[in-house]
Amino acid sequence: MNYQDRPQDHLSRTEEAQCPQCGSVAVGLTSVRSALWQGERLVIIEGLPALECRTCREQFYDDVTATMLDLLRGAGFPEERADRFLKVPVFDYTQLLKRADPAEPEPPR
Repeated sequence: MNYQDRPQDHLSRTEEAQCPQCGSVAVGLTSVRSALWQGERLVIIEGLPALECRTCREQFYDDVTATMLDLLRGAGFPEERADRFLKVPVFDYTQLLKRADPAEPEPPR
């Protein structure tokens, strides 16, 4: 099954959904963005259909969406299928802590 072949109405049956966190059946549809790591590569998926609990705000995927994500991950998130690319800043937490230490001088710019 390809991602494009998934049933378009698979999320229309939210009355069967139950929150895995709190057990509530007050669940609705939403669209989310998710960041996933593939080795040393960060991949972002936008427009991801998700279910959201109206009680505790937990967001989770139905089985079809989870399977499609697994298939995309299994294919290695092929770059030729990406819609666009982002430039992402990377911070080193230990360096941030050193810069926040008032006893240590700021490095020259």
